[in-house]
Amino acid sequence: MEKQPKRERSRVAQREYRKRHASKFNTLKDENQRLRNALKKIEKLAQKRGGKDQELEAALAEARETAGAEDSSDGNVQTATSGSSGTSDPITPEGTSDISGLLSSDIHLHSQALGQDTSQRLSMAQHLWTETDHLARIFEAPSDARRYLGDGLYTFAGTLYWACTRNTVSLWETYKLNMLGRAGPPDMNPMDRLFNHSKHLTDRRFMLSLALARLEYKQKGFIQQPHAGTEMVYRSVLPELRKKMEQELADKGQGLEWWKTPREVESHLMKYLEPSEVDELQALIEGRGSPAVLTKYKPLVEMMIDEFVCFPDGPRWNLLYVAIAVGSWRNDHPSPSELGIGV
Repeated sequence: MEKQPKRERSRVAQREYRKRHASKFNTLKDENQRLRNALKKIEKLAQKRGGKDQELEAALAEARETAGAEDSSDGNVQTATSGSSGTSDPITPEGTSDISGLLSSDIHLHSQALGQDTSQRLSMAQHLWTETDHLARIFEAPSDARRYLGDGLYTFAGTLYWACTRNTVSLWETYKLNMLGRAGPPDMNPMDRLFNHSKHLTDRRFMLSLALARLEYKQKGFIQQPHAGTEMVYRSVLPELRKKMEQELADKGQGLEWWKTPREVESHLMKYLEPSEVDELQALIEGRGSPAVLTKYKPLVEMMIDEFVCFPDGPRWNLLYVAIAVGSWRNDHPSPSELGIGV
């Protein structure tokens, strides 16, 4: 009789925790916008006074770079930096046993091997769009990513979504590394698993751009891209791609229900967890878990990351694989009641 109220209190606490983080994220975004506006005013005043103060120009350039503001002197857009190479994702708790951080450093590791800076590689302006027209900042989250931000960020589904999104970029970098010094393509292309399930996913750079756009929004709170690209991607290309893939599945006698989203994977997992396990998993996701709990759930997350495939709305898994993976993990990690704990 006491378990239900305790579990309900835990859920309320988790919900309030996520609300605080979402509020903090919005506050930081607003503060960043005010900072950019203030920098523009200072720059205009400096230009009106004439003369070239090198120290002032250097300070303004550094501030613009930090805030991701535009340099009105040459019309170029300065990309926001993510700090030093050791800086963690600003939304992810630091220095904890955090299951959502399992692959948080893979992009940085691969970018180091290529001699690139992580913040530069995440720049839509430098690496995804070849147009030279003025860049726009999109402050509205992509529709598929929106459900895994805010209240959806610190959930098992959110953990899977962002880990797989990072892994997509990581696999692309692995492929490029394997190509270095080779006359032809490597024997094994790590990207094949992500895209070979559909004949319509031939433009892999486009799919990579979607992953990078979502990571950029998660890190900065906006996406930076040309106006033309905005219209093309969000109002035409993606909906059409979804229709083609749905028709392809129908031709195979399948439907989207054959391929499970992160939320559906989470729902399936919850059927096998006891209340105490739901609480310990949530604590782990929020960065409050112990090493022992991380050891328990890490194999499951890794199994899911190893077998996801890409859809226009994010990672998905074959329903049979989800059942096998969760069942296998449950057999390897019996529930507390099966172990006689808390009985």
